[in-house]
Amino acid sequence: MNKKLFPALLLTLVNTLGFSILIPVLPFVVKDYGASEIVFGVLLSAYSSFQFLAAPFLGSLSDYWGRKPVLMITQLGTLLSWVLFASAAWFDSSAMLGLSLSIWVIGLARIMDGITGGNTSVTNAYISDITEDDKKTANFGIQGAVFGAGMIIGPAIGGFTMSTSLGYIGTALFAIVLSTITLISIWLFLDESLPPEDRTKTLDKNFLHQINVLAKVRKWKNNQTVQTVIQLRFIFGLMLASYTSIISLYIIDEFGLDEKQVAYFLAFVGSFMIFNQAVVVKRVVKWMGDFPTLLLGLGLMAIGLGLMPLATEIWQYTIIYYLTNLGVSLIIPTVLSVLTRQVTKSEQGEITGVVESISAFSLALAPVIAGWGYFHLKGDVFYVFGVITAVALIWFWWGYKQSRKTQRSVSN
Repeated sequence: MNKKLFPALLLTLVNTLGFSILIPVLPFVVKDYGASEIVFGVLLSAYSSFQFLAAPFLGSLSDYWGRKPVLMITQLGTLLSWVLFASAAWFDSSAMLGLSLSIWVIGLARIMDGITGGNTSVTNAYISDITEDDKKTANFGIQGAVFGAGMIIGPAIGGFTMSTSLGYIGTALFAIVLSTITLISIWLFLDESLPPEDRTKTLDKNFLHQINVLAKVRKWKNNQTVQTVIQLRFIFGLMLASYTSIISLYIIDEFGLDEKQVAYFLAFVGSFMIFNQAVVVKRVVKWMGDFPTLLLGLGLMAIGLGLMPLATEIWQYTIIYYLTNLGVSLIIPTVLSVLTRQVTKSEQGEITGVVESISAFSLALAPVIAGWGYFHLKGDVFYVFGVITAVALIWFWWGYKQSRKTQRSVSN
């Protein structure tokens, strides 16, 4: 593995833990301060919501200013956000607008971490900069494995640190130490990957323009491949976040699992992502190429989602879950690989910013949609997810064919 990847992978882990480590922690924090379940949902979604707003701007800023300074500043912001999170414990019990001051401080910390967490777009641009075209999918696959590991170990770390005598302060202290190590690693080991001659010469300083994702997408309106893949990324992200957000509810209702069994199940199926990204993806891409791999991934995901309601035993469901996860594992790195090869070096941060913004928007939107669907349809909602994914497959296949026709006509 390229040693230059290490700081980027560490940063990916920190950003993933920034979300996953609080999954088992926030419910207790909210309860301790007398807030409602609605507040819990707002605090959990604040990270993704503000990541959605910040990612396009940070990506474009790195195209203009360089990757390293943006990563340094945003990682410092992440560190300070965890310091702010820990400080909430020292605020008094007085309330503002019906909520404890500590809850407001925690909310501000989550917003701050979400904004700085938008640097995932810069991390992706850095990986694209230092990677040859034929190795991009493999390196993005390694990054995906780190993401999967973060989603697995995050809740475990959060639960362990929360169970100590320090409570959520212990969770914050762990995050502070890890964020500090990451900041030092970026400073010492991450070399600037975008030389001045390859940077964009102008920067739109209007923040409202920068966060207008649709306007940024229209920039590539004449590139059929970019348009199709970005649309695909939104639908895929929505379906991924939808089924993962209700999976715990479903296996409790359908198979009668208790809290500990749910934790074991999620840890086990989470390891699928690590295995697939580290072992399977690069072999499939080498054999088939990026576009066919995307088609295969969509097909496997659609089939897996459609089969989920048919499982009557947990072992059957686990096999189907692996099929679905394999599809997801094939899609995530190939989307980034395809898009970063479609734009210039000075646009890498901008395009990855758009992708991360779309991903964050999906994470913020999906739980609401999935929760409503599960309330009304129960397990049959997975049929809906499967059909939508199948439609995305047909749409992408058509767009791929149109793109190939355009390329052939231009070459002729």
